[in-house]
Amino acid sequence: VDPSFALALADLGTLHGNLGHQGLAAEYSRRAIEKADRLPIHLRFLLQGRYYFGKWSTYGKAMESFQEALRLYPNRSTPRNNLAAIETFLERYDDALRDYETLLTQGTKFAPTAVSAANTDAALGRFEDGHKLLLNLASRNPDSWIAQVGLGWFLTLWGKLDEAAAALDRAAALRTGDAFVLHSKWRLTVLREDWPQAEQTARELAGLDDPYAKWRGALSLARNAIYRRASEEALAHLAAAARAYPQPEAFTAMAHVWTADLLLDLGQPARALAEAQRAQELAPGDWPELQGLFLAAQAQQKLGHPETADAILADLERRAAVTPNTVEQRQVLRLEGLLALARGDANGAVASLQKAAALLGRTLRQLRLLHLLLRFEVRGDVEFTVVECGLTHRH
Repeated sequence: VDPSFALALADLGTLHGNLGHQGLAAEYSRRAIEKADRLPIHLRFLLQGRYYFGKWSTYGKAMESFQEALRLYPNRSTPRNNLAAIETFLERYDDALRDYETLLTQGTKFAPTAVSAANTDAALGRFEDGHKLLLNLASRNPDSWIAQVGLGWFLTLWGKLDEAAAALDRAAALRTGDAFVLHSKWRLTVLREDWPQAEQTARELAGLDDPYAKWRGALSLARNAIYRRASEEALAHLAAAARAYPQPEAFTAMAHVWTADLLLDLGQPARALAEAQRAQELAPGDWPELQGLFLAAQAQQKLGHPETADAILADLERRAAVTPNTVEQRQVLRLEGLLALARGDANGAVASLQKAAALLGRTLRQLRLLHLLLRFEVRGDVEFTVVECGLTHRH
C-alpha cells in the first residue's frame, strides 16, 4: 500500500513537530507528500492536511484537506484532531469544541485530545467542564505525565495556582527533565512572582540537550530579565534563543520578533526594523512573518516613513482576508490603533484598540494571546489601558 514509506515520513514529521523541531517537521512532511501518490485518497488528504498545517498561511488548505478526509471516513480521529487544533489556533473555539467532543464521544483514548478539549473549554469560560474532563483523564491514567501537565496548565489558566503546582510536581516526577513540564512550571513561578525559582527553572530548561528546550529556556530567561528591567541582559538571552536551532526556522524567527518588540520599547526603531525583517525572511507565510510585518510597520512609522507603514498595514489586511479569523483581524486593528497613536490621533487609536479588545474576549486563554495594554501620552503622562480586559499589565 505504501512502498515509498510516505506514512512513515509523515509520522516522523508529526513526531518532530510534537518535539518542537519545526524545521525537521516541515522537511519530513514535504517528503511524505512527494511520495503519497500511491496511497488511498483519504490518506493523501491526511498527508496534505499535515503538510499545509505547517504554515499559518495555508491553514485554510489544511482545514479543507482534513474535512475531505472526514467526509470519506467520519470516524477517523487523526484528521479531526488536527482540524480541531487549527480551529483553536484561529480562535474558532466553538467549532473546535464540537470536534473535540465528537472525538471524546467516539471513545478516543488519546490523552492530548482531552487536554486540548479542556483548554478549549477554558477559552470559552467553561472551566468547570474542562476541569472535570481532566480529572477523569488523570483518574483513568494515573501514570500519565500528559494528564498531569495538562491539568497543571489548565489550573494555571484558571488561577488555581496551588493546585496547579501540585499537578506539575506530579508531572515532573513522572517525566523528569521534560521541556514542556519545565516551561509550565516556569510560567507558574512567574505568576506567583517567585523570581529565584523562575530563574532556576528557566536555566534548567535552557540547559537541556534539545533545541526546543534551549530556545524556550533562553526566552524564559529573557522574560525574567525584562521583568527586572534588565533590557541588555534580555537582548542577550533573545540572541541565544535565535541560535538555539542548528538551522534557522520558525521558532528562530520568533526570537527575532520578540527582539524587535523589545527594541521598539527601548526606542531603537532602526535595530527593531532589522530584526523584524529577519523574522520575515526566516518564516515566509508563517505567523512570525505576520508579526514581523506588524513590528516593521511600527518601526517604519517611528523612522519617519508613514507611507511604508500604511503599505504594510494594507498587506496585513489582504492576508487576513484569505482565511478570516479573529487573530489576524485583531492584529490589524491593533496596528491601526498604534499607527493612529503615533500620528497624534488619540480618538482613532482608542476606537481601533477598543475594537481589538472586543475581539480579545475575557477568558484567561484569550488574554494570554495578546498584550493589548499600552502606555502612551495624552496631554501629559497618562497610561491608557483597555480596562474591559480585566487585566493589569504593562507591555
